[in-house]
Amino acid sequence: MVKKINLLLFLFLLIILQACTTNKEVVNISVKDIPEQIEIGTFNDAGIKFVTEYSNGQIAEEEVTESIIPEEYRHYLYEEGEHSFSFLYKGIEVNFKFTMCGKSKPMTTIPTYVENGMTYINIGRYPQTVVDDNNLISILDTISTTNSLGYIQYDGEEYKKIISNVSNVFHSDYTFINGNIIKRNVTYYFKVEPIKWRVLYQNNNEYILLCEMLLDNIDYYHTHNKTRSVNGKTIYPNNYKYSNIRSWLNGYDGTTYDVEDYTNIGFYDVAFTEEEKIYINKTLVDNSPSSTSIMTNPYVCEDTNDYLYLLSYKDVIKHIYGFDASDSSSTLRQAIVSDYARAKDCEMSTTRSYYGKGSWWLRSPYYGYSGDACCVASTGYFDALSFVDSPLGPADVAVRPAMKITIE
Repeated sequence: MVKKINLLLFLFLLIILQACTTNKEVVNISVKDIPEQIEIGTFNDAGIKFVTEYSNGQIAEEEVTESIIPEEYRHYLYEEGEHSFSFLYKGIEVNFKFTMCGKSKPMTTIPTYVENGMTYINIGRYPQTVVDDNNLISILDTISTTNSLGYIQYDGEEYKKIISNVSNVFHSDYTFINGNIIKRNVTYYFKVEPIKWRVLYQNNNEYILLCEMLLDNIDYYHTHNKTRSVNGKTIYPNNYKYSNIRSWLNGYDGTTYDVEDYTNIGFYDVAFTEEEKIYINKTLVDNSPSSTSIMTNPYVCEDTNDYLYLLSYKDVIKHIYGFDASDSSSTLRQAIVSDYARAKDCEMSTTRSYYGKGSWWLRSPYYGYSGDACCVASTGYFDALSFVDSPLGPADVAVRPAMKITIE
């Protein structure tokens, strides 16, 4: 469905500098043909033009597209409200002011593709594959600056630098996907790459997605034997609404309920650009007893509204999502642990049949103990349990985000 928005553009152009272009001095830039309404995703086709008048009387017209607007300001085209900013165009400072009414979609769509009978979508970016090129490693070793996401930028690519904390005791036989042994306390670089999402369900232009690879590992909550009090109510460690993992996924400040403040540093903000976020819908997440398959589960929480969420016990046996209803091992629920997560000591199987596949969190609390939450094992067995924290070391159960997007 194509929605319509009102886009009122008021361009106030101030000439600060004079520029010479092939002996023609620029004296004025104006804008013409500004439509009162622009359909979502058609900004580049709106017919807006810069009209440049030179001192010798010649006039040149140039279409106004996103490419003319500096990249750091383009996200305003997708955000509701009044915005103003300045940028240089042909040596002249342009004060750009407009009011965006409604929430627009980016102009480019997101293609789907099929592999081995499953449909996928790539959206977002995250550190994944270890760098094994010695020449590139030597260059990255010399770069000390990082961007706002903590990534090293080089030759048009981004890389994440970490020191491996893989356990020498429990995980001494871990290797990267390329077969190289992972060593503890060694610096590694990981390339930031597009995130691959499996389409679980499609209804017209709405898609429910599940991250295909296990990208990272984090505690559900940091203590499995500690209760909290929020607004006078006892909150158990396996409460999803007030969990550390939900705050991390969505970039929430969880300090009021004894978890970290992930404002601007959670998965939602790190993995997606402002333009990509426009596709992602807030989803009413069902946290009812039925979502855990136990109608008397005493540890369920209220439903939540989130951009990113974990699947439930009930979700991973949904045939409509492409999963087996059987509680036995299933390749449909198995997932590979990324190189980045392996270096962070994410749990993965080292048996021949399942090597490299890991366990991943569900949002459903275990009904029998307040310190346990449900997870899917590396074999794809979905009735597994884990402490919400990792009392023996770093967080070892992986995060496998899900989300709902709309593609116009």
